[in-house]
Amino acid sequence: MRTVHGANITYQATAGAGDFAANAAALQGANLIDTVLQAAMSGGTAKSGYDFTYDVSAAGVRPAVFSVIASPNSIGGVTATGTRHFAIATEGVIYAQAATAATTMVSAAGVLTPTGGTPLNN
Repeated sequence: MRTVHGANITYQATAGAGDFAANAAALQGANLIDTVLQAAMSGGTAKSGYDFTYDVSAAGVRPAVFSVIASPNSIGGVTATGTRHFAIATEGVIYAQAATAATTMVSAAGVLTPTGGTPLNN
């Protein structure tokens, strides 16, 4: 989560001209994240047992915002890859929420709505 956040802040200040990366491929193309993380954020193979969802405001929308949500690839039984969802948005606060079939983190146009999530670094 911190890697993606730092990469996106760097992208905004350099290649993005004030906008965040439109997708994970743009971050990887700017050599700010590796191909494994890029694939996990693009619907490919999970990284460390988590699937990542990247969301960003449209280019030119001010203020520019983004969010990333990490969800366990499997939440039950002996094949569970995690017990919590994690999320980070533009401001850099990491949120965590218990991973059950009924809970999720929600993001729309790069704005994170942590429904019951707890900030991890307050």
